[in-house]
Amino acid sequence: MPSPATTSPFGFMAQYQAQGLITDEGFKAFRDAYTGHLPDVKMYVAEEDGMHVFYYNAGLETGGAVFRTNRADAVASILHMVQDNGGEIEKVSIDVIGARAGLEVQTLNDYFPVYAGADATAHLVDLKGGPCYGTLGVGVDTELGYKDQSVGCKVLGCGMRVGRVCEISAFGSKIGIDWGKLF
Repeated sequence: MPSPATTSPFGFMAQYQAQGLITDEGFKAFRDAYTGHLPDVKMYVAEEDGMHVFYYNAGLETGGAVFRTNRADAVASILHMVQDNGGEIEKVSIDVIGARAGLEVQTLNDYFPVYAGADATAHLVDLKGGPCYGTLGVGVDTELGYKDQSVGCKVLGCGMRVGRVCEISAFGSKIGIDWGKLF
């Protein structure tokens, strides 16, 4: 009969860690999230020079004083690469063959809703490089409101945002620029 240590979530993760299927950092993130210390979980099978293979991230985020933002999302990809040295304009992130799902609500002083959005996408490539970003895939993002000093409307993956962030979307594929990262 297996011991409780091997049948608990911690036991399974410890076995994967011992077999080299999950990194020490991944095990710690799982432990902290499972016990409520961190609301964000990042897991991957292998890492080399900022590249993660079979990457998964799930998290909750709450922030802001006047404009209160609540966000929950999950991301999974076959290949996730990040270069985050330097300033905002030098950061690059690429996800290859993946999926994303999330919900976000933003309110003014916790009472007046100013933004609501939901997204579910499957992508071949999701790229963020400095102020520019783009996604090649299919999705059903839907959003309405004022966010990031921009006004936007998207229905079933088709729409646009205008302001500090300018973006055009068609059926989940999108291209955009965040002018705030340049100036």
